[in-house]
Amino acid sequence: MNLLGTRDIRQLCGELGIRPSKKRGQNFVTDPGTVRRIAALGVVEGEESPTVLEIGPGLGSLTLALLERGAKVAAVEIDRLLAQSLPETVRAHGGNVESLRVIQQDALQTASGAQLVEGTGWEEPRLLVANLPYNVATPLLLHALEVMPKLRRAVVMVQAEVADRWVAKATDEAYGAPSAKLAWWGRAQRAFAVSRQVFIPVPNVDSTVLEFEREDILDRLIQNGLSGLEDASKGQVERLRQETFDVIAQAFGQRRKTLRQALALYAGSPNEAASLVEKAGLDPSLRAERLEVVDFAKIAGVKMNRDGEWQ
Repeated sequence: MNLLGTRDIRQLCGELGIRPSKKRGQNFVTDPGTVRRIAALGVVEGEESPTVLEIGPGLGSLTLALLERGAKVAAVEIDRLLAQSLPETVRAHGGNVESLRVIQQDALQTASGAQLVEGTGWEEPRLLVANLPYNVATPLLLHALEVMPKLRRAVVMVQAEVADRWVAKATDEAYGAPSAKLAWWGRAQRAFAVSRQVFIPVPNVDSTVLEFEREDILDRLIQNGLSGLEDASKGQVERLRQETFDVIAQAFGQRRKTLRQALALYAGSPNEAASLVEKAGLDPSLRAERLEVVDFAKIAGVKMNRDGEWQ
């Protein structure tokens, strides 16, 4: 199989009349070694034809590398022209088109993993491997984890600054709402850095490949003292997630303020906010950057108890 190099990328852009869109975060990878390395992190050698979700395949650089490793690829591409041209590019470079399904849509509108493989006979994706559009990388990963419970791992390339946020822990300079929300679903770690010179056009930022592993949030919450979750339904856990994300958004929306002040609107008043935080076993004088995701969940759980939502 012939992977795409710089000359191939330039030729395809010329033939298709494509000018990479900054609005859609389009930067095409020109180095076969880079995409092979990403694909190898995702598709373990010897694994039998896994179904891989690829978001934003673009011209197909990473797609070809995934197919080369024997994966079935469900590729979600928002750009109609790129979506239409991808199967032909795969065919022209010796890839197995039968192992490729292209879904032309905004990945943020994906309803489920089952939707991506409908009519193929493939298993739902358990793995996401992608060069994510840098301007919406965090919403894309959070959405995929929410609507695809069978998705267990992700190997994704993102802007280095985004990577800093994803791996940050409480008190780290880069720690913020994205860090806490992603921690609900699991754990991210850096794999390797990528030179900006392997892209067309060359971006103004550095890139990092990350590995993400989903972890069971219930076990973590129970171990950290949240009571009543042992028999919680999926619906109750999802409601707790929504409430927790609301707390995170409110707290980091005014991150220079203490929880007493930052959560005043959420709780009803500064005094009510202080009461919620204290009942969660936390200090109202703390700021959001000092709290882990389980701490935000404790506050959300107290609020739900107060409002009778566990009944």
